[in-house]
Amino acid sequence: GIGGILLHRAVNRGGRENDPRVDTLLARIALQMGIRSRVRIITSTAVSAPAIAGIWRQRLLMPVGFAARLSDVELTFVLRHELGHWRRRDLLAQALLHVALAVHWFNPLAWLAARMARRDCELACDEFVLRSTSADDADAYGTALLKAFGAVSGSHRPAAALGVFENKRQLKRRIEMIMSYKPTTIRRTLAGAAAMTALLAVSFIHESAAEDAASATITEKAPPG
Repeated sequence: GIGGILLHRAVNRGGRENDPRVDTLLARIALQMGIRSRVRIITSTAVSAPAIAGIWRQRLLMPVGFAARLSDVELTFVLRHELGHWRRRDLLAQALLHVALAVHWFNPLAWLAARMARRDCELACDEFVLRSTSADDADAYGTALLKAFGAVSGSHRPAAALGVFENKRQLKRRIEMIMSYKPTTIRRTLAGAAAMTALLAVSFIHESAAEDAASATITEKAPPG
């Protein structure tokens, strides 16, 4: 769309040489996440926060000076989040939403649905990152997002890109969910399955008892002979 074209031109005008430190971290994380295609990273003044852009030729856009404000651990969490969008093909889903908005531009519910979908996309990507880390890393991930948010200068977020941040209100909700995140373990899965089985068994017993009671009532009221 027009937003993608404008972003492409802005990136080409403001692109700079990449930081070797970021390239090394990104290559290692992509390998760990099983991403075989080359992840192209561009440091640009066109964005104020890290973002994934492009559907067919995806690129990771990094603001100028952003990486220098974060430690390797903090930057690793941010890169894992962005590559999570890459793996999940979230930009394709967002493109379909933009097409729907173009058709139903007059419908406020369509705009509300698109906004909620973008928000849920970030939450799902947070969960994607947490599933691939240990339980103790949830606090570290939340702290890294706060540190990264403080390192962001400006509020320029192109519509054609998916970034790690939307706004302060959404970030607060994400941090709360991250801090309360409890990964699914085998023990929790078995416990949940046992609870469901017990619930079904109790329901079956109650239904059987109710049927027997109804049958007995009918038998008692039946006329002799």
